[in-house]
Amino acid sequence: MPGANLPVGVVLTKTVSLWPEAGNPVCGLTDALTITQPTEIAYCYRANNTGEYTLTTHSLVDSAFGPLFSQMPLELLPGETFEYITSRVETQTAVSVGTWTGAYSGTFAAASTDATTVTLQGPVITPTPSPGSATLMILPGSAQTYYTQPITMAVMISGVSNLGGYEVALRFDPAQVTVTDVSQGSFLTTTGRGLILVPTRFGPDYARFGASTVGPAAGPSGSGALAWVRIAPRESGTATLTLSNTLATNVAGLSIELTALGGQLVVIHPGAAYLPRVLR
Repeated sequence: MPGANLPVGVVLTKTVSLWPEAGNPVCGLTDALTITQPTEIAYCYRANNTGEYTLTTHSLVDSAFGPLFSQMPLELLPGETFEYITSRVETQTAVSVGTWTGAYSGTFAAASTDATTVTLQGPVITPTPSPGSATLMILPGSAQTYYTQPITMAVMISGVSNLGGYEVALRFDPAQVTVTDVSQGSFLTTTGRGLILVPTRFGPDYARFGASTVGPAAGPSGSGALAWVRIAPRESGTATLTLSNTLATNVAGLSIELTALGGQLVVIHPGAAYLPRVLR
């Protein structure tokens, strides 16, 4: 096609800068800008005619603004530069691409693209450490006592980090055993934090108890006894002891994921003593 190889060319340079509070804006010197709050940004587009023919119409589109103008009549001689500035308030990080198209006599055209980045930098957020997990258990897991002999068993925690408090219900069959007393263990206060008791509540088939701590020190980590529970047998057999409604938090009040392991108490009836029968 005649004239298809006409040397028509254009180069777009896109920059960003802060929109001035007073006076006219000027083109910035960079294609990247960092702001710390929503700010009005000046977007500058410089089109340079790098060809050998005068560009007579121009179009500009940007991914952030959409079409800015189309087929704008302007004679841009070879080697000349034309600047166009617009603005908008950026409320978040924005990467945008502008495309400038210049045409010679409405027939032959050249296009160029350039991109800018405006980064909205927020405060540095330190991730909250995970409160982790731990295991609640009754120790010994299996115990034995006589029908007439109460026994003390421990509610333990294992694998905990920065423990701030706990609450748990010990459930049982009231026909087999009952809880007569609960006393706090020493684990919660091993780092020097002050102890706040949760009042113990006794029901027909449960005892619910717990404690929390206050103070500037970190909470205890590792394993230890949270409470000592006094259990009185009521009949012989195997009594199942279950930990339910379990709750544990770190010193920041975040919930610790718990695995609860119950136990059992084997109650032996003393019975009667029998003399062997002697046959003569």
